[in-house]
Amino acid sequence: MFAPIRTMIVGVALDNRDATTFAHAAYVARALAPETVYLLHIAEPSGREGVAQAAVGPVEDAAIREKLQELADGLALPATTHVELIVAHGEVIPTLLKHAGKSSADLIVIGRSTDERTDESTRGAVRVIRKVPCSVLVVPAGAPVAYDRVVVAADFSNRSGEAVELAARLVKPGSGIAALHVVAPPLGYHKLGQTFDQAAAAVRAEAERESQAWLPSLDLGGVVCTPEFHVGEDVPQAIVQHAEDANLVVVASHGRTQPAALLLGHVADSVCRKISCPMLCVKRKGEVVDLIRAIAQLYEWD
Repeated sequence: MFAPIRTMIVGVALDNRDATTFAHAAYVARALAPETVYLLHIAEPSGREGVAQAAVGPVEDAAIREKLQELADGLALPATTHVELIVAHGEVIPTLLKHAGKSSADLIVIGRSTDERTDESTRGAVRVIRKVPCSVLVVPAGAPVAYDRVVVAADFSNRSGEAVELAARLVKPGSGIAALHVVAPPLGYHKLGQTFDQAAAAVRAEAERESQAWLPSLDLGGVVCTPEFHVGEDVPQAIVQHAEDANLVVVASHGRTQPAALLLGHVADSVCRKISCPMLCVKRKGEVVDLIRAIAQLYEWD
């Protein structure tokens, strides 16, 4: 199931987020050995509220490239990995989308601040997760590179299997993965003469059987994956709760378009806003779920 990460883009903000972003990007690159890593700085146009004057001339661009080269020299990447430096101009999301498509990116690494109430970088990270056609690692400033307590949101589908397999390549040696599955009693359980606890127990037992059939199908390279079960209906909140002691959370996304996200809700969006550790949103590159398919999923037509 696991699709190799051949191309990475690392977003360079040229501010205090970069040290943490680069530490995590370097770790991920050493673990996954991509063929190419792009260090991308996007200078936004001036004149927008809260946006600094962009570097627009060759002298300024040359200075930025020198800074990017300094950062690249400190990455200590595998010898087989090629590094390219890019200074781009334009609005962040469209420009990032352009370069993600142009480079056929498999993974984008971006940093954000830790104050969701006032920080535009968190809102920007959520927009990136929604829009880019590949996996995204969002790194809060100051987050340690530990990756020894990894939580993966799992529904025992092929999608969550891909997420667990990717997590297995990132987890620290000797550490394991918790595959968190959120179960909720079906609507109308009381009409069957069941209490909430009885209905929850039945659903959990079925999920446990499902996990026992699912786990052996995964290529984890010897990494231990332990299913964990949470009874409740709020999936994002359950993930946030279990992420309190984690240092990496992994969520598989269906790459929904905005209308579909409005219809079904977007777990990755909600989790990204609320956790203080890095979050990896795993997508199948280039796939987008449109509104019609979202409706089909809502009514379990596919």
